[in-house]
Amino acid sequence: MTSNQVYDISKIDLQEPIIYMLDKFDLTTNKSEIATVKRLWNKGTNIHKIAEKIRPTQRGTTETFLLLLHMAEEGIIKPRKGGIWGGR
Repeated sequence: MTSNQVYDISKIDLQEPIIYMLDKFDLTTNKSEIATVKRLWNKGTNIHKIAEKIRPTQRGTTETFLLLLHMAEEGIIKPRKGGIWGGR
């Protein structure tokens, strides 16, 4: 697999059932949530506080981590001092 290539599971001869990873998590978002997370990230807010603000659920911190990962991969947020733990 090369960079940015889509993994096409339909082209594999499957010998056993497929397991969908992270299927219990809400992996959806919208522009306003992304804007809120970006603002909090740039203020130095830690991942737990961001999760409390946008995803106050049992799985909120994990979903927030995945959103931050997505945003970093898309270039929406940049590395910061303290990483996900906060700081400036």
